[in-house]
Amino acid sequence: CWAERRAEYLHCYHAGSTVGSIFHPEGETLYFGVELETDNYDYRDQAAKALYTLSDEELLFWQEEDCSLHNGIEIITQPCTLDYHRQHFPWLKIREIVRQFGGRGEGTDHAALHIHFSKSFYKGIHSELYQLRLIYIFERFWEELTKAARSSEYLLNRSAQKYSCPSYFFHGRSKPTIARLKHNYHRYQGVNLNSSQSQTIEIRIFRSTLSVSTILASIELVDFLVRVAKKTSTHRLQAMTWAGL
Repeated sequence: CWAERRAEYLHCYHAGSTVGSIFHPEGETLYFGVELETDNYDYRDQAAKALYTLSDEELLFWQEEDCSLHNGIEIITQPCTLDYHRQHFPWLKIREIVRQFGGRGEGTDHAALHIHFSKSFYKGIHSELYQLRLIYIFERFWEELTKAARSSEYLLNRSAQKYSCPSYFFHGRSKPTIARLKHNYHRYQGVNLNSSQSQTIEIRIFRSTLSVSTILASIELVDFLVRVAKKTSTHRLQAMTWAGL
């Protein structure tokens, strides 16, 4: 009976929410979904039950198992605007529950923090151009961004790799270039174009944390870079320095 009950709280990997996508609030153009991996629980089943109660029957977030974790829970938010994450999402209460039952974010070997954003924010005839610019930003400022993300060499090598494309790769037509990147590279890239959630692009460079300010800062960084890629010309990006971003 408990195994069946736990399945209600803790889904299989990539099973998704039982209620589908719930947008907070509706009617906006740019949403962020966070995958927070937590691990090393002393009492994982009890934590899953408490988190499920907090999730408002998954209207706010849901939980999945992840084989890359030892005894962990992956907490996956519904799509929320940056302001909703800042003002309304129960990050503090999530942190309290995870800690109460012995779970950790920092200090684990395998736990990461992934952030999805709405691909529709890049809709239109320049969609692939914006995506290519975003990848270019990450490729060019990889060292600085992965340092800001607190990532480890292990996590980057395992599941958040560079494309390491030659610079000329970014000078061609954007639509066929993006098609080649999606075909030739797997989803374990720092900027993942092959997300299991087909309506999003996933940024995978962050290390897990239970610090609410760090979680919010990570979302803010993604928001900033996503907007820079959309509003800044390719020529200007190529001349830009890290200090000038």
